[in-house]
Amino acid sequence: EQLFAVARTFDHPGARPAPAPPAPAQRTTIRPHKGAVGPSWFDAAENHLKATTTVRSLLEAHGWQYEYTDRHGRDMLKRPGKDTDGISGAINTSGRLIVFSTSTPFESYTGPGKLTPTYNELDVLAMYEHGNDRQAAARTIAEQTGILDAWKQAKDAERPTNINADGEASAPEDAPDDSLWLERASLTHILHAARSRLVSPYAVLGCVLARIAAFTPPNVCLPPLIGGGTAPLSIYIALRGKSGAGKSSPVACATDLLPETPPGCIGPLALGSGEGLVEAYMELTEETDGAGKKTKVKRQTRNGALFILDEGQMLAEIGNRKGSTILPVLRTAWSGGDPGQANASIETRRSLKAGTYTLGLISLWQDVAGAQLLDDADGGTPQRFVWLPTNDPGAALNGYTWPGRLDWDIPAKIAIGGVIGHTPLEVHPDILSEVRTARLLTLHGTLEENPLDAHRRLNKLKIAGCLTLLDNRRDISPDDWRIAERILTISDQQRDWVLAESRRKAADKVSATIAQAVLRETVVQDATAAKALGRAARAVWKAASKDDQPVSRRSIILAIASRDRAVVTVDEAIEEAMRLQWITPSGDGWTTGKGRPA
Repeated sequence: EQLFAVARTFDHPGARPAPAPPAPAQRTTIRPHKGAVGPSWFDAAENHLKATTTVRSLLEAHGWQYEYTDRHGRDMLKRPGKDTDGISGAINTSGRLIVFSTSTPFESYTGPGKLTPTYNELDVLAMYEHGNDRQAAARTIAEQTGILDAWKQAKDAERPTNINADGEASAPEDAPDDSLWLERASLTHILHAARSRLVSPYAVLGCVLARIAAFTPPNVCLPPLIGGGTAPLSIYIALRGKSGAGKSSPVACATDLLPETPPGCIGPLALGSGEGLVEAYMELTEETDGAGKKTKVKRQTRNGALFILDEGQMLAEIGNRKGSTILPVLRTAWSGGDPGQANASIETRRSLKAGTYTLGLISLWQDVAGAQLLDDADGGTPQRFVWLPTNDPGAALNGYTWPGRLDWDIPAKIAIGGVIGHTPLEVHPDILSEVRTARLLTLHGTLEENPLDAHRRLNKLKIAGCLTLLDNRRDISPDDWRIAERILTISDQQRDWVLAESRRKAADKVSATIAQAVLRETVVQDATAAKALGRAARAVWKAASKDDQPVSRRSIILAIASRDRAVVTVDEAIEEAMRLQWITPSGDGWTTGKGRPA
């Protein structure tokens, strides 16, 4: 029945794809903003645009013509360049544009019962002046009208950035607000959510990305750019922090932001072994064979899973055990291959076909354990992790309120007869060119990269894809790509800090070992010198006691053994013997003194 339903759709021609957005035109001037901004500069910019202009005036500024108002109160308009009679679009009583023509950059009306988009003021401005980038349009409005400056000033006034032991704010010096959080309304939302719960916003962002990757159905994926087929959005997050920094708080915060676990998904689950990871997608089901006999067969019944690793050191330790499969399974799963094992027993057989699953991993790492993971660069595991900090210098007791859950629509799973139909995200041509050019230079042998950056561009695409989905879009734009680079730059800084700290500790350990060896050698040498000095002083006394006449320096030299003269000087031996009162000066030589060796 599902197959017939799909086949019937070919009886009706689908809507023609909308033309590409036009080249940006001359920018519309918006009146300055007055009054309070509120918690979101994006919302303030959109509301200000709505209050100071209309969809009709914006369309007319870009060549649309007003024709008439129908009996339902809708303004009927004609698109630019249309010389014949007819209506190209209408503005409904809510002030939103509905497009009928297929010759505009907007998606058009396709008939009764079909989902047709409508467009507000920001949509129109973004389409004609910002290449259909709502974020860029809102930011331009916010900058042009003073909204962004007012929002920043309000946040600076509200937020103490350094808190003393009594919970009182003092002057901040080292907690500037990272402009990453101003890039998009969704990122600002995450910042407010994290700081209202006193959790690192970067850690919460990482957990949000992991949830999106885990709970987005596998049919939504990255297109085949190099080599094989599609790649999943699967993301591994490494939260770097000291013992007790905790990953449960950012995980809980991200869960409140994205609370829904869709059907066919599971998590968070504790990660323990490679077999356990694959097992999370499986269930033992009862089936009837051709002879009517019921048998139990292990089948994949889930498509998404979120895993938690409390201590990254466990992964490093388990991965080093003989026969452990955890690291190879993680590497394969991140790339989208089949990480299962075809065991002899059908009850224990585990297999995940490529393109049928996604996963997210959230782990907490201290510096030493993180360095152990980074040592596996040749194996290819650490290149797959995104490193984010668990600290937040800008945290404060006051100034932030919980903004509510994120507005994220989980993409629908598309499967016919149990077979998943892949609908890869669209990737902007500029991004494709950058990725493919880098690959070409690698093939030519002219591009040398840090071994830890071997999968950087794919990781960047995964982050950009999740950011795209978080904004409920299906096209990875240059803006997504740029923000993903900012996140990866932070990841690089955290990763490099772990490496530098590990090297520092290793150098300190080597220095301590050398110091101990030097001290030990010094002690040995001191003991050797003390014994030699004692023997030499005895030899001096013995030489002086042989005759009643003073002993000469030459006779003393001959009396001291050569092995002792190699350690102490003759003068040191004479001074020691005099100190002990074994000898005393007499003319040009020495005679025996009051004391004598025991």
